Amino acid sequence: MSEMTLFAIPFACSMAVHLALNALALPHEVRWVHRFSAILEDGGDYRAINPKAKVPALRLPDGELLTEVASVLLHLDGLVHDRTAQERRRLLEWLLFTSTELHKPILSLNFDPRAPEATREDLRDRLLAPVLEVYERALSAQPTLLGGAPSVADAFAFWGLLLVRYQWPERVQTPGIAAFLRSTLDRPATRTVLGLEQAARQRVAA
Repeated sequence: MSEMTLFAIPFACSMAVHLALNALALPHEVRWVHRFSAILEDGGDYRAINPKAKVPALRLPDGELLTEVASVLLHLDGLVHDRTAQERRRLLEWLLFTSTELHKPILSLNFDPRAPEATREDLRDRLLAPVLEVYERALSAQPTLLGGAPSVADAFAFWGLLLVRYQWPERVQTPGIAAFLRSTLDRPATRTVLGLEQAARQRVAA
């Protein structure tokens, strides 16, 4: 398989795609983007590649550019797995849940430096708990969201729950979520990605 190119910001939602690419052993390179300027690490203009100026973006071997994290992850899963229709529905369900219930309404606002403190308090006190309850119910019954081997849905959820642990560590101490985070962190592919993301963060922090 030819190499793909991931455009990513360290520890942004593109990390979920980075995790999936490594876990699925798909050939790829990563080009890092400065968080607030949309300038590539090599000085290029990221907007010239992706006019949305958002990550992730995945350039496929034929040159097509794929954006939106759930779409990218679903594509990567299809490269490796021949899933039943039911499995694919459940996979999409979890990808969209993480995207619409955790990523956009909670994490994106919480880590936006322009968001007022009152907004962050509201996210923590009103919105976060019911979302975490959904993950806890699923992960206390089975070790992964789909119940079998880790999937791209787990990569996305892991990224989101890791950020929750960073911001509100007491909120992810429930048995199912805590076990899920530990088991994912124990995987060599996860440790590799975290090391790469941390190293890149030192170079493209601004």
